[in-house]
Amino acid sequence: EWEYAARAGSKTAYSFGDTVDSLGDYACFADNNAGGPDKVGLKKPNAFGLHDMHGNVWEWTVDSYTAEGFKALGSGPLFVSKAIQWPQEATHRCVRGGGWQDDASRCRSAARMGSEDEDWKDADPNIPLSPWWYTSDPARSVGMRMVRSAKSLAKDDLKLYWEIDNADIQQDVTLRMEEGRGALGLPVPELAEALKDGS
Repeated sequence: EWEYAARAGSKTAYSFGDTVDSLGDYACFADNNAGGPDKVGLKKPNAFGLHDMHGNVWEWTVDSYTAEGFKALGSGPLFVSKAIQWPQEATHRCVRGGGWQDDASRCRSAARMGSEDEDWKDADPNIPLSPWWYTSDPARSVGMRMVRSAKSLAKDDLKLYWEIDNADIQQDVTLRMEEGRGALGLPVPELAEALKDGS
C-alpha cells in the first residue's frame, strides 16, 4: 500500500518520472536540505495529492524487510493482507521512501531499508536500551505517516496491525510501564475527537 501511494499511478522511478531533475520540487533530500527534515507539505504533492512520499523522512511500514522484497510473493494481484510480510523479529522492519540525509537514488518509489535495532540505538544512553526511540543514523531520518483503513477492519485484523508482535519488545514495554516510564492512551487528545466524528 505504501508503494502504491508513493507511485500515485506511475510506473517510473519517482512519481513524476525517471530522472532526478525535478526531485527537489517533490522531496527534501541530501542535495537540497538545510540539515534536517522540512515541515510537511512544503514540496509538491504527487498525483494522489500526497506530500513527502519521496525523501524528508523514511516512513515505517507494517512489512518486514527482506532482500528480495515483493519477488517472494510471486506475480498476480494479491489482497493487502496476503501481500504483507509480517515481521517475525524486533529488527528488520521496513522503512520506505528515503530521508533528508539520503541521495536521490534512496528516494525512489521502490526504495526500502530494514531497521537495525542495535546499530540504530548505538548512542542510546539508557541501560537497558530504550524500546521507545532510536538515537543513531540513519534512524534520525525515520518518521511515520498515520493512516487508517477507509473501511472498518475486524478486531482480529486490527490486532495484526497494532498489537506488539515480538516477545522482546513486549518485555521492554512491560518493564518500562511497571517503572512508570510510559502511559497507555491516545497521546493527542484531539485525535480522540477526530476518530469519533470520522474526520
